[in-house]
Amino acid sequence: MSTDIYIYAALLQSLERQNGDVTAIPSGASLIVALPEWATMCFEAGGEAALIEALGVVDRREEL
Repeated sequence: MSTDIYIYAALLQSLERQNGDVTAIPSGASLIVALPEWATMCFEAGGEAALIEALGVVDRREEL
């Protein structure tokens, strides 16, 4: 199982996938594999909070 980052309509959410799943996303959305890409993006931005602010999204991972 993999937990990825899904961004659409200015909302950042977690998306869990199983091996073999196929994920379709709408135009204008982003699907980021949580590790290592998300970790690298956070590092480059100066931390996860800085990255989320720079992206201009609302983190909904804990709410849903």
